[in-house]
Amino acid sequence: MSLGLILALLYMESDAMAFALTVGITILVGTVLRITGRHATNTLSRRDAYLLVTIVWIAFAAFGMLPFLIGGYIDHVTDVKGHIRDKAKTRYSDKLFSESTASAAKQILLTNGADKYSYSIVGYNVGVKSGTAQVDEGAHENSLLVGFVDDPSFPIAFCILIENKDSGYLTTEQVAQVLLDNLKNNN
Repeated sequence: MSLGLILALLYMESDAMAFALTVGITILVGTVLRITGRHATNTLSRRDAYLLVTIVWIAFAAFGMLPFLIGGYIDHVTDVKGHIRDKAKTRYSDKLFSESTASAAKQILLTNGADKYSYSIVGYNVGVKSGTAQVDEGAHENSLLVGFVDDPSFPIAFCILIENKDSGYLTTEQVAQVLLDNLKNNN
């Protein structure tokens, strides 16, 4: 949560206060629990350990939810049976990011596209980010390419995933080239 607060302050996002309140609440609760348990014995039975792990998981979920609940991004909380237990007023915005954050992210993606993909995705000014993910305990690797075309007359965003990328000769860049060419020719 501290990292979220730092980033929200750095990029002057509107949800900085929600993160600040959450950090404060978390520190306050932690301090109260620390003071309350300072004279407790430090032995745990197996049953105590199971209970502790369960409580910690619930606490992590609850404290992790706080910035979203305080910020108005979550409008209700449901229990296991699907009954609404807490209702809040959601604050909607027409922007996901501030203009400066969106502009910076766009420029990073466009620079990456120009530097690394202009030779393989030809004819389009693309902003892209690629990645891989190992699966089956590292035995296989998936390939991912997400991006957009920076052309107001051809506003296309794409996400391409190739599972087990080493099993063939097809790359995400080749798929992107064929996809964009076909979309451009069929418009």
